[in-house]
Amino acid sequence: MREGYLQRENEAAVNALVFRPASACLGCRPPSLPPTEIHVWGILMQPDDTVATFLSCLSDDETQRASRLISAARRLEFLAARSALRFILAGYTGQPAKDLQFHLNEWGKPFLKPEEAGLIRFNMSHSHGRALIAVSRGREVGVDLETARPRLNIMQLAERFLGREDLACLHAADPAHLPALFRRLWVVREAVAKAHGTGLRFPLHEEHVELAAAASEGRVTREGKPGDTWARFIPMEGEWVGAVAAKGSDWRVVLCP
Repeated sequence: MREGYLQRENEAAVNALVFRPASACLGCRPPSLPPTEIHVWGILMQPDDTVATFLSCLSDDETQRASRLISAARRLEFLAARSALRFILAGYTGQPAKDLQFHLNEWGKPFLKPEEAGLIRFNMSHSHGRALIAVSRGREVGVDLETARPRLNIMQLAERFLGREDLACLHAADPAHLPALFRRLWVVREAVAKAHGTGLRFPLHEEHVELAAAASEGRVTREGKPGDTWARFIPMEGEWVGAVAAKGSDWRVVLCP
C-alpha cells in the first residue's frame, strides 16, 4: 500500500512516514518497483518478543557481530534492523531472507550480487531505535536519519567540519530553527555520500549543501560545481529528519508499506 510520495516540485508531503516494528516486515509484499521510484521503509528497532524470528533469518556472521555488542539493547536493535532489511529485500528479490548474501564495496557499503538481486539496490540508516531502509531498481541509493541531540553543540561542530557557505546559512538562521536546519544539512551530505557508495569523506570544507527554494530537497556543491545527485527529504514527525538520495531528478519517493 502506498501512503504517499514526494516529487521534486512538492513543497511538502501530506503524510509522514509510518515506522513499523521490524517483525511486521516478515512476509511483506512490497509494491511494484519501477526504475523511477525509490521505496522508503521506516523501522522501529525496539526489542520485542520475536528475537527467535530474527535469529532464524540471519547469517552466522551477523549473529556473531550481535554477540560482540556489550549492550543488550544495542544487540537487539542490531538483530531487528538486519532482520527487517532481510525481510524487505526478500520481498523484492523473491529470495528467502536467510539466503541473501551481503557483500561490501571498497568503502564498506553493502550490496547484493546481481545474480541474486537483479537490479535491486538498497541502503539503510539507523539512529536511536529507528531505521530507514531505501530500495531502488537499477539506481544507486543512499539514505540518512537523524534526530535531536539536546547536548550537541551545533555551531562548534559546524565550525569544525563544515565550509563557509554552510556556516553562513546556519548563522543566518532563526536560533529556534537552527537544530533542524543543521540536521537537514547533515542528512543531505550523508545521503548523497552513501548514494555515491563512499560515505562521508573528510574534510568537508570544500563543499556545501545547496537547499532547493521549496526546502523539499538538496544537493552537494563542491568547488562551485553542483552535483547531479539530489537528496529529497522524507516527511517525518517530531524532531526526526531523514533524506534519500540518488542521481538525477527523474525519480520520486514512495513511502512503504
